[in-house]
Amino acid sequence: MIIEDSTNIKPMTQKVKVKDLKESELLEKVTILQEAFATSGEREGPTDAEDLKSKFQKLLKEIPDREIRNKIAEKIEIYKLGKFENSKLLQLVENDVELNLSHYFDSRDYVKMARKELIKYRIYLFINEIIEQPRVNVEDLYKVARIAFDLNGLKALNDIGGHSSGDEGLRLFSGILKNGKTTRWLRDELGFEIISSAEGGDEFGIVISGIKNGKTLKDLGMLKMIKDRYYEEVINAEASQLINFSDPDVQERLKKREIRLPEGFKFRIGTSVGISTLGEAISQSDLGRKGGYKKLTSSVIGLMFKLADDQAIEHKSAVKTAMKESPDPKENAMYTLYTRMSDEFAEMVKNLKEKDAIITALMDRLKKAGVSYDEVLNIIDATRERSREKKS
Repeated sequence: MIIEDSTNIKPMTQKVKVKDLKESELLEKVTILQEAFATSGEREGPTDAEDLKSKFQKLLKEIPDREIRNKIAEKIEIYKLGKFENSKLLQLVENDVELNLSHYFDSRDYVKMARKELIKYRIYLFINEIIEQPRVNVEDLYKVARIAFDLNGLKALNDIGGHSSGDEGLRLFSGILKNGKTTRWLRDELGFEIISSAEGGDEFGIVISGIKNGKTLKDLGMLKMIKDRYYEEVINAEASQLINFSDPDVQERLKKREIRLPEGFKFRIGTSVGISTLGEAISQSDLGRKGGYKKLTSSVIGLMFKLADDQAIEHKSAVKTAMKESPDPKENAMYTLYTRMSDEFAEMVKNLKEKDAIITALMDRLKKAGVSYDEVLNIIDATRERSREKKS
């Protein structure tokens, strides 16, 4: 481990009490990150929490882009020339930061969640806070978790109900992630920090950080519980109004896809869920190779995302299989709707079936005329050859 002094930063090895070899190996990787951090220039000097300069630093730190941070820092120097009162000066800087941060959020009013770039940066800041501690315990690495969500049913909403239905589905799902029962339970009752994100298409996420009564999410055995609660909350959300199956246009789209819905069928959205922790990502990262601090942390964050995403993919496959093999025809119908078939693909399938019907009818007529199967194939080959000759 590393003990760091603000005047003379240098690595020192400490004896660390660990439960097993895996924890020892994990802390060795933390040491690699600490050593890279000590020479990265990311460390901030000690400042008075009430000092105006430290407040500016804290605000600027929220912005992922270093170039934008530098531009706002330049504006601060210009603001100072105006001899504003400190409260006014702070307000001006807060407004600039808020304006620039808005670019890192999904612009749709019915979504309004952070983009993936901002989420990755926030995880990076969490790592910095942990790594710069003089002594890092294994438990510290499980204070940060990432949940991956894949919204099931969005493609059906867009393809069958139309894009307005898809927008309403996104509104419903985003509301659950931002302020639903599970999020309020984690944030308001248990005191964890929650940051939700829209990561493109039907992919979403949440970053959870903090401790409860000195215990992390892993210590509390809550990881599976969180996955289950979000899954149940989403599938039980009232979504039957999102597609009007009595609408003639909707019925035409269903007919084109040859989808027949059982009596009493109600549409619902669903989600696939995966969860990973910072500790898992560090333990599975290859930090033995050379690289600067940002490169090492980037690989850790990337793996943290991948671990959660892979779990969500596995969950999605299991959910769809269960729906497909269910004895309940309503579940079978939901599986069919969840299995995307775009208008273009549906038209292609329709054309193929029409051509197949024509070929089948022709084969039957030839058989009735006493033409054998082999002779039919010879006729087809000869027809293709004549077609090629005409083209050439």
